[in-house]
Amino acid sequence: MIQRAAPPFEMPVYRAYRLTPGGGVQPALILEAEDDETARAMAARLSNPHGLELWERDRLLARFPPRDPAAQERELS
Repeated sequence: MIQRAAPPFEMPVYRAYRLTPGGGVQPALILEAEDDETARAMAARLSNPHGLELWERDRLLARFPPRDPAAQERELS
């Protein structure tokens, strides 16, 4: 009997969409994360002045409200 190796573990792929001032979306930012909570944490750091949505396939995981860029800079420093 031939044994085949298990396929390598693939991390889930998430898409973060930054919103535009006019209500549109910018091209997706691809995020690879171990789980939903990790993806949410990663996306929270990407929020922009017009908001952001995080998706995993057709599942909306989170909406992040608009953020003041100066406040975001203070959090990262």
